[in-house]
Amino acid sequence: MKSFKHWTPRYFVDRLSYFRYRRIHPDIPWLTQNAVSFLKMWLKSSDIGLEWGCGKSTIFFSKRVKHLTSIEHDKEWYMRVKNILKSVQIQNVDLLYREHIDDRKSEYVRYPGSFPKASFDFVLVDGKHRGQCMKVAIELVRLGDILILDNANRYLPSDSRAPDSLTEDISTEFREIMSQLASWRSIWTSNGLWDTAIWVKN
Repeated sequence: MKSFKHWTPRYFVDRLSYFRYRRIHPDIPWLTQNAVSFLKMWLKSSDIGLEWGCGKSTIFFSKRVKHLTSIEHDKEWYMRVKNILKSVQIQNVDLLYREHIDDRKSEYVRYPGSFPKASFDFVLVDGKHRGQCMKVAIELVRLGDILILDNANRYLPSDSRAPDSLTEDISTEFREIMSQLASWRSIWTSNGLWDTAIWVKN
């Protein structure tokens, strides 16, 4: 049964605020507002990027960078986004469908690992098997560039007020990931509904 325990007055205000923001900015990706603002300032027209999970972020990135590789596991959603890209004549995106079987053997996870290390100026992890994708992504980000994890509050402990946030428990997988990211500069953003974390590779 679905729980509504998180429907506090503060959550209700956060929710109204966010959907008001989306009415004004309908084309923004489903990241926190502060994360979107950061990316608007950070991204350069010469950037090469990778994302796990296509959608509004694919359009957003395509308008701001030189090239984007986007990996999607859901065939129906992949076709829908592919048709949108075609209709608006976006040609700087390689949108790829990769089926996932499990988190380690899946082409969805492993395919980006075929790129040389430090191939990308930014990587967004916002799809299936985020822990395994994060491990691959860490090796792919160039020095001085960024790694983005959406819904970070579900995987990493924080004091976030967003629903389903971890406070102490963290998986062995993400404990290992955080040890690898320990020297990276981190930027944690929240809108009260979910959190988006960004790391800059030092």
